[in-house]
Amino acid sequence: MIATLQRWWRDRMPRERGLLILLALIAAPIVSYYGVIRPFDRAIERARLARDAEARSLADVLLMAGKIKAAHRSPLNPAPIEALVASEAERAGFTVSGVTREGTGAVLVIGAVRPQPFFAWLAAMKERRGLFVTRLSARANDDRTLSISARLERAR
Repeated sequence: MIATLQRWWRDRMPRERGLLILLALIAAPIVSYYGVIRPFDRAIERARLARDAEARSLADVLLMAGKIKAAHRSPLNPAPIEALVASEAERAGFTVSGVTREGTGAVLVIGAVRPQPFFAWLAAMKERRGLFVTRLSARANDDRTLSISARLERAR
């Protein structure tokens, strides 16, 4: 094989040999770039993107685990739930018609309340006291207020 290649090379004229050497000098960097360097760069980029995606997934899992851990804390207030709901509603300035215990929760009844402050208060109750709404009924009154019946429970 090598003898055949040497014979082929000797049969070329000096000008042809020079052009073939020039061609090899031009082709070698192009072939090495597109055949070796670019594939390695692409592989490294894919590995970096996969690592970043896994890091984002891990961060999401850790965030969810923190939320679950926070949700399973002991209640923020050991008082009976109906007393807690009544005191929080009165502290917010609502006129409470009644609070009764129902199973593990408490039913809050308010005769007239403006919607925006009430729903903001409900949202804050989850963060402040670990209470969430399991049932809510609201009826519109004639004076642009709502008549509310809401069942609240402690987060488990």
